Amino acid sequence: MAKPVVLVVDDDEAIGKLLRMVAELWGGDVYVATNGLEALAHARNITPDLIILDIMMHGIDGLQLCRMFREREETKDTYILIISARADMETVGDALNAGASDFWSKPIARDWMQKLRKLIQEKIEEKANESRNNSRSG
Repeated sequence: MAKPVVLVVDDDEAIGKLLRMVAELWGGDVYVATNGLEALAHARNITPDLIILDIMMHGIDGLQLCRMFREREETKDTYILIISARADMETVGDALNAGASDFWSKPIARDWMQKLRKLIQEKIEEKANESRNNSRSG
């Protein structure tokens, strides 16, 4: 069974490591970038099924990166989760307007892990369905 590809982009290495560990535990094939340029480099080599972006990063911030992913054919429909310590209504609105599928506020809460597990399980099911559909039509 194909694993869903998860791209985590956060300049906080501890959060990146935690999200990698959790996503791998539940079946994801995880790539971690600490800035927008690294994320774009990864995206040239992989097609993520789930992208987790921090907003506040040096250089290309998460909102700009989200817009860039939405403009790319390979990632225009990818589930993009924006995470940020800035959780005011304006920031949430900016994230959604940039093309985010969802917004979670930092710090990491206990329910994050269950939500992330559910997202990864949904991506596993989507990949399984794609595989079944491709084998029927081929």
